[in-house]
Amino acid sequence: MKRIFKDYRNITDKHMLLIREKYPKGFSDSDLTTIKTSDGDYLDVLEIPTSDALYLIRITHDLLCLIEDFNLNMDFSDELEPASKGRNED
Repeated sequence: MKRIFKDYRNITDKHMLLIREKYPKGFSDSDLTTIKTSDGDYLDVLEIPTSDALYLIRITHDLLCLIEDFNLNMDFSDELEPASKGRNED
């Protein structure tokens, strides 16, 4: 399986949807994997497996802002639970 590194500069809507699909309620530090680069640096990544590749998406402050903006601009209204029937309308 191919390992593909992604950064916020080259992430697409496809990758954003993969993140949303794997972590529908968001992700936390415990979901991150720390890997060591060939330069000896360490990166925090989200591992997103697909049928043909393992995406290693580098998590940075800029990416977190991009994900937040993406989620705000998407229409997820079909995923919301219906309001309870006994609720009083004002």
